[in-house]
Amino acid sequence: MDSKKETNVPTEVDSELADYLIQGSGDVGVKFRTLYEAQRSIEYKKLDINLNVVGCGKKNGINLFSKDTNFPINRLFVDPDRFSYNKLGMIRANGFSELKGDGKKSQETSSSLVGGMSWSLWKAISRGNQGDVYQLGGAYVFDTTGKILYSFVDHSAEGHISVQQINELAQTYGKKASQ
Repeated sequence: MDSKKETNVPTEVDSELADYLIQGSGDVGVKFRTLYEAQRSIEYKKLDINLNVVGCGKKNGINLFSKDTNFPINRLFVDPDRFSYNKLGMIRANGFSELKGDGKKSQETSSSLVGGMSWSLWKAISRGNQGDVYQLGGAYVFDTTGKILYSFVDHSAEGHISVQQINELAQTYGKKASQ
């Protein structure tokens, strides 16, 4: 099995995705373009950067994810239909062997694949189904016009981009980098 599946990552957000409504913690959906056009988050305000998370689960997952990770709830969004997921070229593993990938873990992946799946199973039992375990994610850097400056598509459940890499990207693409 080739652990590097073909991905089809666009170079910019098209108008269909830009105008697509995703759900935040409030009652009203927001356009996807809000993620890169809106007021900057406090954490990266000096760099003129927003850091947001978009999941493919249900809206009630926002509160749970924020509680589990301490990530600011106002920067969490969901796309239950996976429209943005598909438009941005993210991939889904075809089975357990593809979840394992090449065995290289990101710095923040502290558990084994079996441990992670056990944790997911416990969360599913205690909270209800939270999504597709075969769904792999990614990380993207957009400029304020929707141009994709950087993309990282997960090719295994253990191969997420690290927090250190995200901070390095903030420094690279932030306002200070261009000065």
